[in-house]
Parts: sequence; structure tokens; C-alpha cells
Amino acid sequence: MIYDDRHGGPYDRGGADCSYNRDWNPHYFKGATYSSEEVPMNKMTPEEITAYTKGYNDAEERWLHCCYSYSNILYYSLDILCTMKKN
Repeated sequence: MIYDDRHGGPYDRGGADCSYNRDWNPHYFKGATYSSEEVPMNKMTPEEITAYTKGYNDAEERWLHCCYSYSNILYYSLDILCTMKKN
């Protein structure tokens, strides 16, 4: 499924909330973020809540992938340093 990723939309807000380590709290803005009317979860459609959740989950997956990649780089860097020290 393709989600509307406009700034302030449900998918965008889900991703932003996750990226900024905020709790899952479905909402979106009718226009620009913070300068237009906010739509809370109790006024959202099931499709909008799904889009918010998808944005949240996608951001979480990207974050986990980045952390995993960084930890591998750190591990291999330490491994190289230890090998160099032995020689």
C-alpha cells in the first residue's frame, strides 16, 4: 500500500514521533505541522491510523537498521585495533 507522505500527514507524523522517541499517539495536521489544525486519533479514520502506524514502524525499522549497522562498524573497528595491537 502507498501512503501519502506529505509533511504533517499521518504517515509523516508517525515517522516523526518515532524518530524523536515520542510515544505512539496517532494524529496528523490538516495542513502544515504545528501551524494548522491537529486531528487527534479519535477523529481519524482507520486508514489514517494505519498510515500513522506504518510511518511509526518504518522509522523504527530504519533506526534499528542504523543502530545495527553502527554496532557492526564499531565491532569491526575494535577487532581491527585488537589485531593491530597483537602484531
